Amino acid sequence: MTPIANLNLALATTSPLILSTLFLSLTPTVFFQDPTETELQTAQRKVAELEAELGENHFDLIFYLDAVAKAHAKESQYSEAVAICQRMLSIY
Repeated sequence: MTPIANLNLALATTSPLILSTLFLSLTPTVFFQDPTETELQTAQRKVAELEAELGENHFDLIFYLDAVAKAHAKESQYSEAVAICQRMLSIY
């Protein structure tokens, strides 16, 4: 088999993600959630990490606080969701 045929075979059997990574020098980013962690716990953990890094009233927390509020609402914990929304308003 010629080198060109080998390259064509390699390209035909390679996934598009790998090809884009090789040709475009892209780095695929994957975010992991602990399988035992709920959506609410994941959002709360992210807020706690950012609070430690940025402070309790930093504007960038609003996006993650919104995720916490939505997770509370999804679990029918409306009073907690309202409290989070009020905190978001106080930061804004």
